[in-house]
Amino acid sequence: MYVKLDLLLRALKLSLIEEKFSWRRAGFVVLFLLLYAVFLAIVGLGRLLDQLLFPGWRKQAIVAPTFIIATPRSGTTALQRLLALDDATFRPLLMYEMILGSVTWIRLVRAVGRIASPLSRGVDAIGRYFFGSWDDRHRIRLDLPEEDETIFIYTFVSEAIYLLFPYIDRLPEAGFADALPERDRDGIMRFYKTTVQRLLHASGGDKTLLAKSTSGLGRIRMLQQTFPDARFIHLVRHPAESIPSHVSVFYPTWAALSPDIEKASPTSRAYAGLAAAWYRHMLSEAPAIPPGQYIRVMYTDLVADAEATVRRIYQHFGLALTPAYAARLREEAAAFRRYRSSHRYSLAEYGLDEAWLEAEVGEVMRAYGFRPQPPTAE
Repeated sequence: MYVKLDLLLRALKLSLIEEKFSWRRAGFVVLFLLLYAVFLAIVGLGRLLDQLLFPGWRKQAIVAPTFIIATPRSGTTALQRLLALDDATFRPLLMYEMILGSVTWIRLVRAVGRIASPLSRGVDAIGRYFFGSWDDRHRIRLDLPEEDETIFIYTFVSEAIYLLFPYIDRLPEAGFADALPERDRDGIMRFYKTTVQRLLHASGGDKTLLAKSTSGLGRIRMLQQTFPDARFIHLVRHPAESIPSHVSVFYPTWAALSPDIEKASPTSRAYAGLAAAWYRHMLSEAPAIPPGQYIRVMYTDLVADAEATVRRIYQHFGLALTPAYAARLREEAAAFRRYRSSHRYSLAEYGLDEAWLEAEVGEVMRAYGFRPQPPTAE
């Protein structure tokens, strides 16, 4: 396993020593450390048992994995779940699988679940308990497809650490792994690849990996180097919509742990700046991806006609859209069209404006044909 220990130690030093001390934050940091150590031990033991009980995982091929990449709040969840309906082709990563991280634990949990059917109800209840408060922003459940950030959290090189350690400017590599030295990049991606091999092997290994990677724009080079035949579906939403929505997902947690962080604060601006950096990085890196392995999808097109968008993706990658999947897609796309989010946000409430957008992502907006301000920010 790989853990970027120096990043973890710097985060702890900032949180407990250098920044203004808070007993509330300190309590959550200690709880996090305990859980982090426990889960590292569980995953590490599972990986050792895999070597003894399921050595076949090492031969598991990852052929033409498909990554849905975008800044957060750009429709990645909706697109992943629409594509995952094609269960004859794609295999998404489920939250509980990424948490367990080994063939041994996944198969054990499935075996227990088959014997004790109430377990499935318990899994759903656990998901509602821990993640239910996020439902208005992003619905998370242990048995649903989820973004692969769960795997990267174990390495501590993940933007998710900013929930508890909101020091974006002082821990920049957590959200921008492509900027790390080669040794670190190799360690991170070796852990990621071997984990994905295990998860695919635990499920039979005969389907194409479907991964949602909202932080993938900050490690796009690493993904390309590790998976040269990977396909990338790049969702693009207007920065004036996605960036404040991105910040709004993390802000309630910051407010709970560090009440001194205001909405229009340097922390919010720094986190918004990370999203802006991802936009710029992807704009410069996309031309290096072979055209047959890359497709750009505008968020407005997905919202306007999800079925047509998925059909265009299949045509671009030369995938067969079976009659059974076409029927399921049509039904779910109709439901998606009726969906209306209750989540509201704006640039101004996080101290951002059109001048900030122009300075940070003006080139990006012109490249994608965006107006300075979209018609709506819902």
